[in-house]
Amino acid sequence: MKLEDFFLWPDNSSIYEINHTAPRPHLKDMVKAIVRRGSFNLFYKKKFALNETKELNFLKLKVAKGGFTIPAVILKPRGIKEKRKQAILQNLFPLVPENRRQFWQSIPVNDEAVDLRSQIDDI
Repeated sequence: MKLEDFFLWPDNSSIYEINHTAPRPHLKDMVKAIVRRGSFNLFYKKKFALNETKELNFLKLKVAKGGFTIPAVILKPRGIKEKRKQAILQNLFPLVPENRRQFWQSIPVNDEAVDLRSQIDDI
């Protein structure tokens, strides 16, 4: 895949809709997710053996009525911070097998990248 194959999708989920669904759905409890063409709802199962499929309306009303618009294309790679790349190359590079070193040498650098290892509250 190329970088241009990825988009900056906005979060169009409605916390109100999710919180007012009884019982409140949790991704950790879902074993199967079904997406149907022409429907903006998510269908899911909580157990493989059950024939019961639950329907979840989780989108904001504006999006559910008006549909989606194609978002902006990602134009530059996310990358990692220069400091982190240098630490990886200095400390771990000798341990990395020869056939995997090219990945770490060519990984893009972006000092504005958010560290995904941190918790959301830290951001």
